[in-house]
Amino acid sequence: MSIEKNEVAKFVPPHDHLTAFANARIEIQEAGLSKDGKNPHFGNTYTTLNKIITVCEPILLKHGLVTTFTQTYDKETIHGSKESTVFFRMRITHVETREYFETFVTMFSERKPQPIGSVMTYAKRFLYQNLLMIVGDDDDDANVAQQSVNRL
Repeated sequence: MSIEKNEVAKFVPPHDHLTAFANARIEIQEAGLSKDGKNPHFGNTYTTLNKIITVCEPILLKHGLVTTFTQTYDKETIHGSKESTVFFRMRITHVETREYFETFVTMFSERKPQPIGSVMTYAKRFLYQNLLMIVGDDDDDANVAQQSVNRL
């Protein structure tokens, strides 16, 4: 027996945060997210943060879900260091119940505006993809990561 997307809401009260999140995820998957960016260094395609936000945010809001991001810096790396450890958190909160889903990522950045802005963009894109199960990058079977390890 297969469950149709509209049948999910029948199993859980409509004001439940899980139902809202599941219905939003179904709608996001149905909307499809094209890979509208191309990495000039490696030639791979990916879904840009702008595309993710443009497609996902209206759907999340329609289902009573609000997205927030926070970032904190490791205090030990702020003073006297050129690079900082930056912790990013994305939280999707159900407005009615205040229940939430969240995910984290740790990244490193030079303490200058351009590198910090780039790291923020990458982190947000990765967090959206993680929490909403979005396939936003080509799968290279970890070849790029392995090449970096082999050079060490």
